[in-house]
Order: sequence, then structure tokens, then C-alpha cells
Amino acid sequence: MKKETGSAKGALLLLTVVGLMFVGYGMNLYKLFTADFEAPYKNEIIHGIGVIPIFGWVTGYVTIDDTPKTMKVIIQQPKEF
Repeated sequence: MKKETGSAKGALLLLTVVGLMFVGYGMNLYKLFTADFEAPYKNEIIHGIGVIPIFGWVTGYVTIDDTPKTMKVIIQQPKEF
């Protein structure tokens, strides 16, 4: 008889993909619940959309830096002549 290794490999691949999907969705929910909900809202919007499972499987693996960028204003004293 011939061994059927293809079905075992396919099942293992399917189990791995489904496992990664659930982990990604859980990571998305964690990132949404630990968000600061202060402007800018880019992080919250992306992970809020990720509540829909198809998007959440992907957005869980996305890291978004939405810290506000501060502008440094340098005030120089006029030079004396």
C-alpha cells in the first residue's frame, strides 16, 4: 500500500494557517483594548476595522506608531553687531 503523506501535510498546513489567523485576531483585539484613544486615531481606526474577523487576522500583525509628532521650535537670539 502507498502512504498518504499529502493529506497529513495538508492538514498540518491548514492547522497552522487557522492557528495564525486566531492568534492575529487575538493580537488585534489586544491592541484595540490597550489603545490610548487620543488623537491621532490612526491606530484605533485600523484595529477597530480589525474587529471584523477577515481584517482582524491581518491587522493583528500590524504595528502602527501614532504618537503625535512634536515640532521643535528653535528661537535664536539676534546677533549683536
